[in-house]
Amino acid sequence: MGKYQELIAWTDDLIDSGIENWELYHLKGMALKNLGNLDKALVEFTKAIEKGDDESSWVAKAEILAEAGNETEALTSFARPNLGSESLKTKGDIEFKFKHYQDAIESYEKSLEKDNRNQSAWYGKG
Repeated sequence: MGKYQELIAWTDDLIDSGIENWELYHLKGMALKNLGNLDKALVEFTKAIEKGDDESSWVAKAEILAEAGNETEALTSFARPNLGSESLKTKGDIEFKFKHYQDAIESYEKSLEKDNRNQSAWYGKG
């Protein structure tokens, strides 16, 4: 059994034992994403969001949707208040992917306003 399968089994065991928090669903989603099981990963990221994750699962979910070509759904993931630097950077990446260059620059700039050390946002802006 590979490491990702082991992680999935471990998170399933914890969830089955009654331990539920967003981190477990996020970890399971990341393992599924890395295995290429994107539909199942989306389900786990949605559960993580429902359990209270405020950024990392939103970012992962939006990345999967963008990779699948679901531009509107991916960008809708960012239609919420108080986006963090990483969410804004990822929004810029997705806008760039779909050739919304001016919107992407604005998202990178907003990301840098929140964290001027976000190297990925600097790279995107450049």
